[in-house]
Amino acid sequence: MKLHDAMVHLRQQLSDQVNTFVVQARAVDAMDRELLDARDRALRLHHTTKKLKDGAEKLSSELELILHHQDAMHEALSALERQVEEDGGAFPDHPSERLQAYALFEQLDRELNDTRRLLDDTIERVNSRANRAPHPGRGAPTPSLNQVNILDMVNILDVHLSAFQYLEQNGKKVEDALQEADHLLGQPRAP
Repeated sequence: MKLHDAMVHLRQQLSDQVNTFVVQARAVDAMDRELLDARDRALRLHHTTKKLKDGAEKLSSELELILHHQDAMHEALSALERQVEEDGGAFPDHPSERLQAYALFEQLDRELNDTRRLLDDTIERVNSRANRAPHPGRGAPTPSLNQVNILDMVNILDVHLSAFQYLEQNGKKVEDALQEADHLLGQPRAP
């Protein structure tokens, strides 16, 4: 029996070692999977880092190009400003036709507004006088000399109002034409 017991004992030890080996193999397999996952994450991180670095380099080169263009534009604008100052200094008594047109338009606009205010005041006074004038009794009123003068004045003011409206409409057309010309020339409109 000793042989049989020894065999059983060896089988039991072998079975325990196999079980220990299986547990260790599973642990090694789990660690291997963790290592593979860590490797994959590291590779993805490396790839992402490389893409970010390439993107940053590309942005940096584009920013450098933009700064270069900005410097070139600044130099060109400075040269243009100097040229305009020099050209403007050569003709101090002769403003450009565009500036003359703007000044004329502004003056006409001021005069039109002043005349409109004066016209509004006059119409208001005429209306207040007409409301205060005594109305004759029944029947058709006969206009007095004062009322005839007021009617003539209203007609004259009406003609003036029509003329001012015409001037205002044409002034708007001139303004639109000047803005379109400025737009086509690529120059900002002077206020």
